[in-house]
Order: sequence, then C-alpha cells, then structure tokens
Amino acid sequence: MGETVAGTTLLRPAGNPLVREQPSAPPPILRTAQTLTSRNWLGTAIADALAERRLFILLPFALIAGLTGSLVVTQMPDPLALSIGGLVLAAGIALVWRGLALLRLLIMLASVWCGFGLLTVHGALFGTQTLERPAYGQFEAIVDEVLAEGDGGPRLIVSHIAPIGETRAVPIRRARIVLREPVTVAPGDMIRGPIRFAPVPGPVLPGAFDAQFHAYFDGIGAYGNATGTIEVLAGQNAAQPARLIASIRHGIATRIDAVLANPAAGIARALINGDQSQITEEAREVMATAGIAHVYSVSGLHLTMVAGGVFVLLRAALALLDGLAGRLPVKRLAAGFGIAAALG
Repeated sequence: MGETVAGTTLLRPAGNPLVREQPSAPPPILRTAQTLTSRNWLGTAIADALAERRLFILLPFALIAGLTGSLVVTQMPDPLALSIGGLVLAAGIALVWRGLALLRLLIMLASVWCGFGLLTVHGALFGTQTLERPAYGQFEAIVDEVLAEGDGGPRLIVSHIAPIGETRAVPIRRARIVLREPVTVAPGDMIRGPIRFAPVPGPVLPGAFDAQFHAYFDGIGAYGNATGTIEVLAGQNAAQPARLIASIRHGIATRIDAVLANPAAGIARALINGDQSQITEEAREVMATAGIAHVYSVSGLHLTMVAGGVFVLLRAALALLDGLAGRLPVKRLAAGFGIAAALG
C-alpha cells in the first residue's frame, strides 16, 4: 500500500492491519524508574550504575572505609608496606586498563588503600613530637595563627620556639599558647616572654574528644600559657598571605561587633570566622540544651551551605541568560564556582 504526497509515492510495509504496532521503548530515565519497582531493583540499579559509569560516587565511601580500618588496627600501618601495596595496585590498574570490570574493582581497592594509609602519610608530613614533661622559662617564638582574641588575652599557634639564656629547649615544632594580657599580634610576629609549656592533655573520658590525637596531626606538640608580659618584637611583610587573611578576618570581626550586640555578635563571629571566644556562657548553655551547639563550630555543614548557595544562585543567574545558557555548560560552571567558594 502507498500514498502520494506532493507527487511522490510513499510505500508502507505490508502487514496485518489487525495487529497493533508495538509501542516504542520508554526513555532510559523512565525505564530505570520502572525497573526499580520490580523485584530485582537492587541488581538493576547496580547494572545501570555500571553501564553509565557512576561508580565514582562510591570512591569517597571507599576512602572512608579505609580510614576507619586504619583506626581499628592496634598500630599505624608500616609506610613501606603501604608504598608496596600502592605500587602493586597502580601496576594492576595499568595492566588491566582495557578490562573494565577488573579495572573498576582495582580502582575501588586503591581508594580503600589510600584511606587506610591517609593518617600515616599525614602524620609523616605534619606529625610532631609531643612534650613529655612541663618546661618553664623565657622563649622566643613566631606567631603562625591567631585562634581567638579573648578578653584575657589571645590564643595563638606559635612555631620556631627558641629558648633564651639558660632555659631548657623544648623538642617541639609548634605549640598552642594563651597570653595573659590583651596584645595585638598577627601571623608573622615574633614574641618574647615567660612561657610555661605542658603536655597536651588526653581525653577526659573513654571515647571523648582526644586532644592529643588532633594535636599530633596538626603538628602541635604542647599547650602553654604566658606567665608574664609578652613583648612583640617584629612583624613580617604585611602582604604575606597568612597576615593578609588574618587582617581580613579581624576586619570582619570588628564590623560584626559594631553592628551586633552579644550574644548575637559572638555567635556570628563563630559562624563566620570560627572564633568562639566571644560566645557568652549563657548562649553556650542554651544552644547545648537545644542540641545545636555544633552549629557554631565551623565544619562541613557551613562549607556545604556556602558551596550549595553559590551553586544554586549562580546556576539560576546563568539560566536567565538565554543565549549563554544554550552555549555553555551552566551546571558545570556553577558547580566549579561552588567548589572554589568552599575552598576559599
């Protein structure tokens, strides 16, 4: 049979007119949604993820699994064994590059192995010897970071700790100290004065916060406090990145204090700058009772809010530009700027 359109005869394939034509297959997204409702939904979901190469989203979970395993073992993994294992996995990935199934398995194992050796590598790069017994005397040190500016005195991270006169040297690279008096200091300043260093305290209760664990991987070998007046000797170039960032943070804190009153100002400083020193005890108690004390500790929650906010706003703004949205990958651009904002 056929029909004529504009002088051209179009032929139709012969067939039984009583037999209905089969409908076309649903789109992949709809087909996946339909199969997920079937009995074998898990197997179908795994097969679809494999076919569309979505296993990369499991790599962070594999990394966390390896990290958890390194905390379960009784001692830190040997660096030589970690290196050999990493080389074996890298060689295996190179050899089976065209074998997709085995390649996926080896990449997942490599992610677990990286997590298992993460603390060992981090400890080798940033770990430090900790102080075993208290030390007193006159010391010079360079300020690395100003953690907080309390009413009594700032809390600092110092390095290049050098004894003065007959004071015993301390075998540590960095320390966290608290000054007795309000002193204006910034990263790069050199300070001198009487300081008492003490070993970093361990957890108060089993399973509680372990300051020694975190201090070791932060390169902090002791806690200390000034026992007298601290003298600020000299400062580094004001254009250095650490000093410039500290200046910006101080300006933000000053602006917050100018427009807000406590307890709102203290909470705002904690959320924006990570400085919890101005939060009142009453505000701490109220937030702890409500179960939201973790909110004023800058963490992944805040980074997620910043990155997500930048992503949503930028994607919405670019989508309004018809010509630009049709030529550029708007979603990827917004995601890239969101990641950059979180890193910043």
